[in-house]
Amino acid sequence: MSLSVKVEVIALKEPLMDEGKVVSGLTKVLSDTVMEGKRMMQTYPDRPPYSQYRRTRMLAKSWSTKVGETGGVVQATLVSNPNIAPYNEQVVGETQEAIFKQIGWMNVTRLAKELDKGLAERAQNAVNGGAT
Repeated sequence: MSLSVKVEVIALKEPLMDEGKVVSGLTKVLSDTVMEGKRMMQTYPDRPPYSQYRRTRMLAKSWSTKVGETGGVVQATLVSNPNIAPYNEQVVGETQEAIFKQIGWMNVTRLAKELDKGLAERAQNAVNGGAT
């Protein structure tokens, strides 16, 4: 299961912006965004008082990020490794089971909406920072 954000920088014939600064700014914005997403997904809701389950924190440990740029395309990905937490889809995936939603677990659909808030503005500010 993964969440990916991709931004492409279009090169102009007569650049009005320093492409390196734009790519660097967008890379930082996307890196900050997926790191915030990772922090959110690693935050566990309070354990229900009726639960006897002892939490292992393996779901929190399953999250990793990757940020990179290739040919003007900046991409950031947040991934939960199912080899570490094979139940990740039921707990936080798009097909999240109702009990986990009731307990208060974040899921990837809600996470995407949360991370989208202000992303365009932050990306635009990064692009504007590359203006010459």
